[in-house]
Amino acid sequence: MTYSVVKFLRHWRIFIGVLFGVGLLSGFTVFLTTSAFYRPQIEVRQQIVERTVVVTAVVMATSTSAPARAPTPTAAPVVAAPTVIPPTAVPAPTARPPQPTPVPIQVTDAGATLKFGETWVGQGLNLTLLQRGPYNNDGNVCFDFLVENRSGSNLNFEMPASNFYLELSTGKKATGRSDIVSFNDLGSGSRRSFVRCVAPESISYNQFQAEKRNPNVAFYVIGVRDFNSRLPRAQWREGVTH
Repeated sequence: MTYSVVKFLRHWRIFIGVLFGVGLLSGFTVFLTTSAFYRPQIEVRQQIVERTVVVTAVVMATSTSAPARAPTPTAAPVVAAPTVIPPTAVPAPTARPPQPTPVPIQVTDAGATLKFGETWVGQGLNLTLLQRGPYNNDGNVCFDFLVENRSGSNLNFEMPASNFYLELSTGKKATGRSDIVSFNDLGSGSRRSFVRCVAPESISYNQFQAEKRNPNVAFYVIGVRDFNSRLPRAQWREGVTH
């Protein structure tokens, strides 16, 4: 039995040695195969790396040795010249035209004698004996007047009828009736007509016509006294022909 065991162990060692040898041979074979497969790839990669390094060095050398190109000058933008706007001429102040000198109202001279239809000019108050002349009004000798307020204010006044008169060239004189002519709030610029008649007891219309037929009567005068403080006197004359 001891011999059998020894024999068995001997055979077992041989088996293990064979297995170990086969394993070493298999590993060496795999190593050689792997080395033969990867070596070309390593050489190729080394060549690629070497070529890359060479190209990079050449590029760097070229870029270093080549003279630097001057940068292309950038064209300056064209700036349009500013438009010069001429200053607006300021007109010289126009001198104010001289104001016309107000022409004073030519007041009718106190000693003047006007014709029928003409206007007696007072201090802002005018009086006109209308062209119609004397006429018959119920047997009375009557005349038409027109008063105009040019004073710039409203006027209030009155005139006694006795301040109106008719006088012949022979010196005969007749006064107005005893009534009063009143003017209330006569506005500036306004006009008002009124009638004055001779007192019938002084001379009637028929008597007046008879006087005009007298060859000694050359004219007659219609007059007003103290019509207003602005017009203290006015008179008109009418000639008589034969």
